[in-house]
Amino acid sequence: MLDEKAIQKQLREIENRLAHIDDERTALQDIAKGFRALLKAMSAPDQPASEPPRFPQLPLPTKSSTVVGTTSMRSAVARVLQEARGPLHSRDVYERAHRLGAATTAKDPTSVVDLVILDLSKKGLVDKVGPRTWLWRRG
Repeated sequence: MLDEKAIQKQLREIENRLAHIDDERTALQDIAKGFRALLKAMSAPDQPASEPPRFPQLPLPTKSSTVVGTTSMRSAVARVLQEARGPLHSRDVYERAHRLGAATTAKDPTSVVDLVILDLSKKGLVDKVGPRTWLWRRG
């Protein structure tokens, strides 16, 4: 049986995915509209030679306008590890970072946390103390 937190988490993930799907649908509709206009222009009677053929302006790809979180995953992960009183597993880091407002549309958000922590580790800010378990370096 799912508890309230788990249901809320699943709901947020579903809503984020739906927003992403809506963005993809809009982009595909714009592309289809452009192709229809292109076909229409190609089947129109010949234009005078002095005037170049007119082709529709296809939409430029844009970044998704969907806001994923209220804070960056990187800053939230760093803050969680700094404030922790001991080692934390990546799953726990994600849960705490999510409560701080960080979010991701990744299928496995813990893997995103692992990538962020790995980067912090390469910079000498955290130590790996076990499988997917990390500790912020003090001083």
